[in-house]
Amino acid sequence: MLNGQTFLITGATGRLGRDLSARLEMLGAQVLPLVLPGYPEQPRRVDWIADSQPIVVQSAEDLTGLAKPDRVIHLHWQVQRDKTFTEQMRYELDSNIHQLSFLWDWLKTHPPVSFSNISSIRVFSRLNQNPIQAMDSPHPDTPYGLLKQTAENFFEQHFADCKTVVSHLRLGSVASPGEHPSQLLSRLYRSAFENEAIIVNSGHVTGLLWIDEAVDLLISTAMHAQAQAYLLTPAAIDNAEIARCFMAVSGRTLNARYQNLAPDCPDPVFVSDIPQFQHDWVRQFSLQTMIQQRIKKESNT
Repeated sequence: MLNGQTFLITGATGRLGRDLSARLEMLGAQVLPLVLPGYPEQPRRVDWIADSQPIVVQSAEDLTGLAKPDRVIHLHWQVQRDKTFTEQMRYELDSNIHQLSFLWDWLKTHPPVSFSNISSIRVFSRLNQNPIQAMDSPHPDTPYGLLKQTAENFFEQHFADCKTVVSHLRLGSVASPGEHPSQLLSRLYRSAFENEAIIVNSGHVTGLLWIDEAVDLLISTAMHAQAQAYLLTPAAIDNAEIARCFMAVSGRTLNARYQNLAPDCPDPVFVSDIPQFQHDWVRQFSLQTMIQQRIKKESNT
């Protein structure tokens, strides 16, 4: 399906980048999986599975001889949540935009057909009015959201003189084996199978995509994007309902306390753009199937 297409992936050894690289190869594309400053040479919690090996790029010299990509999917993003608000802003600006200026300059002289910037629904916040659509003005209230919005603005201006189509894919929560331990399904798994005490933030909702579906949606959007921004987040489900579903699928009881951790903070309501990109080859997963996959993968490790 993607024969003759070359995709450059930043953040390739991150959780999404690893599966994205393998899936692109499966669909016939050539892949340039870049490891930029700050990322590990191999994934931390899972094994590398693509045939193309990660390409470590630390400076402009490392780009010499690299093939010009047809499309770029930009995943690279570093955070340090233990810093103060101002320090987080400074760190994310330096690590994710300034230090990579050599790559942005190279791409401007080797312009791809499309540049898909993986942004976040966190560019929106309680400062936005519901329902929220992709083309609404962002109003972030966290360092992460503020810098994601800054990156969006930067890429739009950087490629303004090129024919490159720049799209911001505002992604929600992605569930996967090997995900960060703080993620919801991981905490539910440890509570159900290891008796870890957890708090379920009841009265609030989470929109979950399984990683296989998220990867396919990123590819589909990269191939077909026409607008400047898209919201890639599914219909949200109450956290208490997700917990009940986990118990039903696993046949286990959670060691959980249910508490509304932010009673005065309403959840955002997003108008998803996912239906535009659900072609017949894009995999889809129900909540029950996600939980089954999570338990199965954990049992096999």
